[in-house]
Amino acid sequence: MRAEETEARVLAIRARVPITRLSDLTPLDPIRLPVFAAITPLARDLTTHLGKGVDAVSARVSALMEAVERVSAEQAAKGATRRGSFTRLSRAKSARPIDPVTLHLPADTRYAPDETFTWVESHDLVSGDRVWMAADLALTPPSEGILRDVDTNGLASGNTLLEAIVHGLCEVIERDVQSQLDFTTAFGDAGVPLPPLAAVAPESLPTEARAWLDRLRETGLDARVQDATGDLGVATFRTVLADYDYPTPAGPVPMLFTGWGTAPHATAALLRSITEAVQARLGFIQGARDSFNVRWEGAHATSRAHRRQELDPARVALFPRTPSFESLDLRDDLEFLLGRLRAAGLERVIVTDLTRKDLGIPVVRVRVPGLSCFTVNQRRVDWRCLRHLL
Repeated sequence: MRAEETEARVLAIRARVPITRLSDLTPLDPIRLPVFAAITPLARDLTTHLGKGVDAVSARVSALMEAVERVSAEQAAKGATRRGSFTRLSRAKSARPIDPVTLHLPADTRYAPDETFTWVESHDLVSGDRVWMAADLALTPPSEGILRDVDTNGLASGNTLLEAIVHGLCEVIERDVQSQLDFTTAFGDAGVPLPPLAAVAPESLPTEARAWLDRLRETGLDARVQDATGDLGVATFRTVLADYDYPTPAGPVPMLFTGWGTAPHATAALLRSITEAVQARLGFIQGARDSFNVRWEGAHATSRAHRRQELDPARVALFPRTPSFESLDLRDDLEFLLGRLRAAGLERVIVTDLTRKDLGIPVVRVRVPGLSCFTVNQRRVDWRCLRHLL
């Protein structure tokens, strides 16, 4: 579906979300990469939703769709929930609950197997089974204490349910890669190597990406693209923008802005990381992102050394060598992603359909037990992170 068609579809239901304002933030930044903000003042969590794109229509659609997905995820469809404990549901022949512990709960969780919680009907893409996911792990913001911090990892929208699932699955893979890097940077001792990270040789990048980087450098920014593709073999890039003269009330200071991108096709992942880095900078300039979790940054000497290594990795990679899967069919993209997860021993991919009937825009929550989410909540530590310290 063309971006213009998607935009018309969302604008037709914006009053029901409600989206009260759509703002063009592009003029705030000399880079002039289109960035828009959609405002949902009645939302329970985030009320300012940013969207970026290579053109204004794509950026507007991105912001509008983020607003729809966040509002849609506030509650489950009528009739799609049930109450009970994990222990009781496990004994019922008609229910197959997903054990919340497999999704790396934080130390402050209220979860216990015999405690009663709300569960949302979901689907396991690998087995085809109907399953039940704890509401706090499907909806946002959480309300029953299994989680206490907002977690939107794997929350995605699309023109179709399939498109939303692919987007959500790419996000949980991306967060897994980012989590391992963040954890090792913060807690790894001297001599502990960081997860795979390489500077991408600029001359090896495709034409469109080189043009964007040239544009960034013309505005005085230092732009670096890094290949962070992990053991799953799904193309993942990180773009770091360094603004050495960012204006503040105390005078110009150096600031870093990071963007990530993951997709079956390497070029799509690359461009996503570049545009996200620009959006991150503009969101900071606007200063209106109104919901966030506290992020702890390691302060010991080793952590600072890792940060320097992370910003300037010794290894150099050529873009054409990044794994890339090319397809014109989203079903093939999904099978590729599922295949990469299965090859790594990850046997469950849980999808919760959060589409609101009154809005009609497909929204899902994707969860993959076993993938890391440390970067979402730094009290949620798992084996995929810990293994880098051994």
